[in-house]
Amino acid sequence: MSCTPTSVRITDITANQTGTASFNASPFSPGITTTVSGGDAKRWLTPGPTPAGWHSPGPACTIANNFGKQQGVFVEIDGAQRAGATFEDSSTTYDATNGGGSYGGATVNDFTFNIYDPAIVSNYDTSCTTAKDPTCYGRIHMEIDHDWQAAKYCASSTACDPNALNSQTTQGVTLIDFQGFVYWDGNNANSASHSFSGWELHPLTGWRIHQSGLNVGISFTPTSPATGQVVTFTGTASGGTSPYTFSWTFGDGATGTGNPATHTYTTSGSYTATLSVTDSKGATGAASTTVTVTGTPPTSIIVASDAAPGPSSLATAGGAKLIQDSAGKMIAVYTDSSGRIGLAYDDSDPMLGGWSVPVKSSTPASAYARPAAVLMSLTSLRLIVEGGSGAGMISDIPVVIQRDSQNNITGFTIGTPKTLDSSGLAGYPTAVLLHNGDILAAWAWQNSTRTMVKSLRWDSSTGWTNLAGSSSTPDIALLDSVSITWFVPNMIERPDNNNVYLMANRFTGPPETIALNKATWNGSGWSWGSQNLTYETNCSDADDDPVGLAWDPVRSLVVVAYGITGTLSYGVFTLNSQDVKTHIDTPSLAVTNRGWAGIAVHITTGDYYLFLMNVNTDGGSGPLGYVRLPAGGVWNPTVNYLDSSASDQVLSLRPTGTSPTIDLLYATGTSSPSTIKFTSVRPSNPSSFSVSANPTTVTTQAGSSAISTITLTSLNGFSGTVSLSTNVSPSGLTSSLSPSSVTLTSGGTGTSTLTASSTTSGTYTVTIVATSGSTSQTVQVTVRVTDFMVSAQSSLTVTAGSATQSSVTVTSLNGFTGTVNLATSVSPSGITASLSPTSITLTSGGTGTSTLTVSSSTVGTYTVTITGTTGSLSHQVIINVSVVASSGFSVAANPSTVGFQSGSSASSTIHLTSLGNFSGNVNLTETVTPSTGLTVSCNPTSVFLSSGSSANSTCTFTSSTQNTYTVTVTASSGSLSHTATITVEVGGFTISASPTTVNIQAGTSGTSSVTVLSVAGFAGMINFSISVTPTGLTASISPASISLSPGGSGSSTLTINSTKVGTYTVIVTGTSGSSTRSVTITVNVQDFTLAVNPSSLSLAAGTSGTVTVSIASMAGFAGTVSLSAVCTPSGPRLSFSSNSVSLSSGGSGTSTLTVRTLHKTPPGTYTITITAASGSLTHTVTVVLTVT
Repeated sequence: MSCTPTSVRITDITANQTGTASFNASPFSPGITTTVSGGDAKRWLTPGPTPAGWHSPGPACTIANNFGKQQGVFVEIDGAQRAGATFEDSSTTYDATNGGGSYGGATVNDFTFNIYDPAIVSNYDTSCTTAKDPTCYGRIHMEIDHDWQAAKYCASSTACDPNALNSQTTQGVTLIDFQGFVYWDGNNANSASHSFSGWELHPLTGWRIHQSGLNVGISFTPTSPATGQVVTFTGTASGGTSPYTFSWTFGDGATGTGNPATHTYTTSGSYTATLSVTDSKGATGAASTTVTVTGTPPTSIIVASDAAPGPSSLATAGGAKLIQDSAGKMIAVYTDSSGRIGLAYDDSDPMLGGWSVPVKSSTPASAYARPAAVLMSLTSLRLIVEGGSGAGMISDIPVVIQRDSQNNITGFTIGTPKTLDSSGLAGYPTAVLLHNGDILAAWAWQNSTRTMVKSLRWDSSTGWTNLAGSSSTPDIALLDSVSITWFVPNMIERPDNNNVYLMANRFTGPPETIALNKATWNGSGWSWGSQNLTYETNCSDADDDPVGLAWDPVRSLVVVAYGITGTLSYGVFTLNSQDVKTHIDTPSLAVTNRGWAGIAVHITTGDYYLFLMNVNTDGGSGPLGYVRLPAGGVWNPTVNYLDSSASDQVLSLRPTGTSPTIDLLYATGTSSPSTIKFTSVRPSNPSSFSVSANPTTVTTQAGSSAISTITLTSLNGFSGTVSLSTNVSPSGLTSSLSPSSVTLTSGGTGTSTLTASSTTSGTYTVTIVATSGSTSQTVQVTVRVTDFMVSAQSSLTVTAGSATQSSVTVTSLNGFTGTVNLATSVSPSGITASLSPTSITLTSGGTGTSTLTVSSSTVGTYTVTITGTTGSLSHQVIINVSVVASSGFSVAANPSTVGFQSGSSASSTIHLTSLGNFSGNVNLTETVTPSTGLTVSCNPTSVFLSSGSSANSTCTFTSSTQNTYTVTVTASSGSLSHTATITVEVGGFTISASPTTVNIQAGTSGTSSVTVLSVAGFAGMINFSISVTPTGLTASISPASISLSPGGSGSSTLTINSTKVGTYTVIVTGTSGSSTRSVTITVNVQDFTLAVNPSSLSLAAGTSGTVTVSIASMAGFAGTVSLSAVCTPSGPRLSFSSNSVSLSSGGSGTSTLTVRTLHKTPPGTYTITITAASGSLTHTVTVVLTVT
């Protein structure tokens, strides 16, 4: 084997999950694959004594996994045990990857079995009984493939001899080491016999009795130390020969010996501690771990001492909310023991104290509860709360924030509440500030027949309305029967597309479910979608497990967390902009109970923090702590505790903002009054690197290259090698980086050059992925590929002796500018074609025309090819020209090919038509090539044509000699003479196609059926060949030959595809011996163009402007083109006069995009991306917006 195995445990492959969740989370996804048609990667042989037809190179040692990182998929699993094994799945032939040949008469079976990690699976027979059983994570399927056995790779006495494995090891007893390739079998992803996982080592390439070495482990406490704290390191050693010697390096220059060892770090940062162990015989082993040291240990600061969280303050509202404004000041909102709203602020570091004396609202008739806080601006705060003038009501309380000249908060003025829901049946409010300054509020509501979630939207002009702004009646976003107790809602708006997710714990069980509805942003407003009441189905009661939402700015993901019923685990999943859900659930945590979790994301590292309380009584008290998921890593199930006695019904995490700290409010005390406290987790910034591109947008012509410089910069002392790779969307662009890796020194920079090119116009996004170890950063470069198109009508009719004119249009594609030179060529000779002008200068999105003049004095069929050229870029369009007589007659034969058996006869009709004012006798004569073997008789041999009339004569053919004959029938009248040619097959074949005209969209494929027919007893093999004019179209035919029996027929499929717009001629020729037949297929490769005018706008805040979006048909494209637009960053509002444009063949259309800015739209530069789509065709163009 040329691969070096990666040493793994089974759980590294399964990622501690089952089913498709395991596939989505595993760093080994998608496993080994093959591009061999009809082949299966699991049977692919590596280079060696391969059978005939084997496809190189065999399975890959390393793949780019689904996370964009390089991952070795040839692995070694040591110290595993096996279950029972069996021979099954027999075969007599090799897989397509290995040539598909015969085993030489032998029948060979796969040797299949499961293995397991004895540290996880103590009893195989009672393990993995359901997909939720954690013992499944430590089991995996193995197969010694029948192709590997047949090819002698796994024969007797080899490293993968199945019979030796079966006889020399005992199931459930022998410890075994295995090597093989990681493969995903999706058909068995939910199979109990497959451990509810599609993962397997297949092909298994080697095994041996386990060879134990010196195994070293390391742990330390506390797990999140601060500067000045004593850290205790404990090492473990097994294998080898005791006693052991322990030596330590702590990563900051200090060393130590013995076990355990202690060390104190004086500076915050991230350190690598290493333990080296030597046994009594000199064998060595080592292990390392990362120690992250914070500047100071977390401390809790009292915000207020008169709070009323109490046992009844449930779910997302709790009894408090924490906000940080754009000036960095912190605001705490809570309900006090009198049912009032309390507001406190801190203008400095809240961890140093300094919280203000709370400002209180007046005492309401019904106590306020569960405040949802929305910070509108530095001076405006809105509180959506339960209570007010009556129980079960929802109130909107405005708050004015007073500030000094440095934006320090100096006080609050609490305004008069407005009742949003006076039903007395409402509760659990939540609210979110939308990107355009609106507020979206939602709350639970229940009467005797229905349970639901209602919502209202507020804007500055109309106040509170439904989402559409058409009514003051709330929307019903979620609706269920009264059989559930409550919905408990939460909301978040994602910044990348401004869609709003409403998720709610649905009290149905246990288990509970999470219900979902989404308000989709269309550029100018939102609309609710369809509810899904069972979006997640294994949740625990929202009384102590509300659904938590957070924004991940590092990966642009919404993060969701909830408690999994009946477990000590949390369900955590992410949603990308396409709503693709990826689960990253926690393992079972080291707690006796768990509840009131909240999820937070560190804005620099992308680490996830799940805060929870270890409390087993509703309204009780217990430890508050968190678990962490490092970016690119796995959850650490050890809880880092922050407080030993927190109330289990108040926990408020500050939403993701610009601060790199993780801040939260919580309460202590289980009865009123209780204390509101503030604390903060402040991870140190680990060594890392940044990646940037210059320029971030490049433009090039189709067929040429664009270049951008990629710069990597060391951060926080990072040093090491950074690997670079690219992802392109949409496909059609080629990209490369040189060099493909950059070595950084501490504080240094390095560069790589991105080169991108495409032969297809369009706007592409190249994502550059920079990776070093588990750290990965990305930057995007937009590549605009411009081009032009030459179009003209596909056919012309010219009267002999005169001239005909037609327009040739040259169109700018995707912003092309420049001069296009035009030239003509004709085939065959006998026709003249000229253009005026012979060059056209195009502006971005523009068109130009030239006049084509065609003339000929010779009747016949011709092609005129028009070629447009600029630099190395060239495009063609072909026009079919038919030259007809001005006055006289025409002659045609139908059919023009006839066939019959030797000794029989056949006929063809000669059709004569008067042209112009011709009138007179027309005489018919015939000649035959070869001159002997065929007898021809035409009747009548003379016909009279009056002006505008037509007449027929029938030519009869007889022969006893098998051959192909050409019969030329000459029709003459005075000096006028025309001919018609008839091919006579005596014992031959015919060829035809259906359809003869194929229309496809650029980038797709089409087909035509080519049929050959035995004529007059013909029998033989017919071989096909293909010619294409002009170049740019790919054509293939299958099968490439057909054997005809007498009187029989056969068909082959012609497949054509192209990414270049234009009209192509495909000629399929069938040959048998000296006999050939051809059929012509016309292929139109269609597309449309997208252009804007202007390509940039400059608007003052509060004004609007327009952009004309133009769509034009190419090569006969007809259909509806849908339009959409997105502004980055968000803010300006976008709307089309029409969201779609319908095109007829050769036509064009426009839509007007209106860009409206608000008075509060921040000044700056915005990019508006306009997308036009029809079927598989998608084009984009950008408009640069400057707001002043």
